[in-house]
Amino acid sequence: TDLLVGLSVDRAVDRVSVSANVLASFPSDGETGDQEHRFGNSVNYDVTGKFRLQGGPAGAGENTWFLALGVNGEYREREQLDGDTVHDSGGNTVYLSPGVEFVHGGNWIVEAVFQYAVYHNFNETQLGEDHKIYASVTHLL
Repeated sequence: TDLLVGLSVDRAVDRVSVSANVLASFPSDGETGDQEHRFGNSVNYDVTGKFRLQGGPAGAGENTWFLALGVNGEYREREQLDGDTVHDSGGNTVYLSPGVEFVHGGNWIVEAVFQYAVYHNFNETQLGEDHKIYASVTHLL
């Protein structure tokens, strides 16, 4: 069981909105085969601006399109394996993240984001991704 603690703030004025989020994870002990393993504490963070291209305010019952641009990242502390520090673990990655969002009828949200890694600061030797692509569909009740 991991403890998660987060905070999110949003502000919208006319056609522009800005959101900031932070989520910290404090993992508990687990196992890898017959060895005890603990992931390092982590923090995911982002600041994203959105510009409403078309439509009224989100949730107003009409179709709304947004363009988004964000900076976000992941920081992780080193892992532990049988009580020893895994030196080739942990570090920080920062992404530049353009995206689009479509809100339909105030209760359907479709989003696509491309995250391009602009900064890596890893401990020792590790592989890091150049980019991530994700999409989501959300239905609000």
